Amino acid sequence: ANLPIPHRDSTRCTVPLNWRWKGVQFDVLHPTVALSYLGNDSSCVLSIRRGERGVLLSGDISAAVEQRLVDDGLTAHEILLVPHHGSKTSSSDDFVATVRPKLAVATAGLGNRFGFPRPEVRARYLAAGAGFWSTGDCGAVQIVLHADGSVRATSARRQRSGLWRWPAAAGCP
Repeated sequence: ANLPIPHRDSTRCTVPLNWRWKGVQFDVLHPTVALSYLGNDSSCVLSIRRGERGVLLSGDISAAVEQRLVDDGLTAHEILLVPHHGSKTSSSDDFVATVRPKLAVATAGLGNRFGFPRPEVRARYLAAGAGFWSTGDCGAVQIVLHADGSVRATSARRQRSGLWRWPAAAGCP
């Protein structure tokens, strides 16, 4: 965890933290240990890879941190957790072009007061050829990457529909 005041039972998520588990490589890409606490920009950015396939968990980073990651050699990742819920301060053109996700998922509440994910951010990913889902539209999204290269995704709103539940938006898995 990266907190303004470290909790005694937590370890900071900082570069060069990495580990391997059952053939899957986990690498913290940001922040470095030398950085002071920067609020959202202190989010832990984690790359998860097995072979050529990758998932990038980006936290709440802004375009400034995205650019540092690009400059430091960030590579493509098949699935991306969209930075900062799809705010207008994130998902820069360079970042999207570098990550080249096949699927981008924004975590945002339905009807949130910030309007996340922002329409221009959604459009940026779609223009880059990525599929785009928001948890505000789909509910919780479960993604399974199979060894044969296939991807299976399900939306909570499709799995547990009912008259009392908000329906899944068009395009949700």
